[in-house]
Amino acid sequence: AKIARTMQKVATSHEDLIHDVQLDYYGKRMATCSSDRTVKVYDVVEGGERRQVADLKGHDGPVWQVAWAHPMFGNLLASCSYDRKAKVWRVADGECLLTFFGHKAWVSSVCFAPRKLATNHHLKMLTASGDCTLKDWELTLDAKHAGQADRTFYGHKSWVLSCGYSSD
Repeated sequence: AKIARTMQKVATSHEDLIHDVQLDYYGKRMATCSSDRTVKVYDVVEGGERRQVADLKGHDGPVWQVAWAHPMFGNLLASCSYDRKAKVWRVADGECLLTFFGHKAWVSSVCFAPRKLATNHHLKMLTASGDCTLKDWELTLDAKHAGQADRTFYGHKSWVLSCGYSSD
């Protein structure tokens, strides 16, 4: 079996270092985040061409990671930052739907739970932080609020740099 080895440069309008790049569930949209405190979203069209469709601003520090929600929840994107916050964005209009406070240090990682863990209009999200904790959040998509963590996981002796849910 042949393995294709293709590397492409992707032009973005970021003004600083890019920390993360994620494709959505269908591979049709690409999100990037940067030390310039922004998240940018691009449509990926056939032939590999990309067209910017959103410029999401609202973090007060470098943005470390982005994560797409399952499409059953709409076109939602989460971001996390050095500003100790995580945000959930509606990509269609660029609106920040929710901002999550509670970490005492930078938020290094964010992820949405698999769709089978969601109930009704409630989506779950996990964040990891330099404060040595993980926080589990339940998102209510029909109410705009600053989120509170459902659970905080303690016990790490050092920074927590990544997080993820098991699909089981």
